[in-house]
Amino acid sequence: MSESGSLHSHTFDNGLTLLGHCMPWLESAAFTLLTPAGAQHDPDQLPGLANLTCDMVQRGAGDLNSRQFVEALDRLGVVRSAGVSNAHVRFGAAMPKEQLTGALAVYADLLQKPLLPEEQLEDSRMVSFQELHAMEDDLAHKLMQALRKRQYPAPLGRSAQGTMESVAAISYEDVCNHFQDYYSPRSSILSVAGNIDWTQIVDTVG
Repeated sequence: MSESGSLHSHTFDNGLTLLGHCMPWLESAAFTLLTPAGAQHDPDQLPGLANLTCDMVQRGAGDLNSRQFVEALDRLGVVRSAGVSNAHVRFGAAMPKEQLTGALAVYADLLQKPLLPEEQLEDSRMVSFQELHAMEDDLAHKLMQALRKRQYPAPLGRSAQGTMESVAAISYEDVCNHFQDYYSPRSSILSVAGNIDWTQIVDTVG
């Protein structure tokens, strides 16, 4: 077992950095995966590509189709989230401590072997449209986006959500190319915290 409250770090040969915080008094575990595939990599004419790709990679991975992927995480008791910033795509998950290994295996497939089902591209596009509509009702968010765009030059000030026009123009090939170019263990960061065994986590991720 890892020492109570201890912090750990390990970098694998493939460039993935693993961070750990052992808190054995908890009955749960959580992790966050950051991969450098954020909005700053969107082509100038296609803002919103990273955001749409983030939704697409969650529609099945490895041997699991879209429904099976969701069901697998539900069976593990995983509370999950995802989001896109300028620099990174973030996937977060929290679960009972006993289910950490299983959850990590599912997300390993997401990062390396997503199905990217072409027939669900329009579903992902609709999710992006809904996010854009929601932003129109959030004046504080709109103000912060405008200030960021004014303060920082492109691509740093770019909105991850893009525009209605740019999202409508994204093709399946665009999504596949974005994944191939930017989703990689290299320069990605996986942080794990909770009731964990550090040695076991290193072996599992490695």
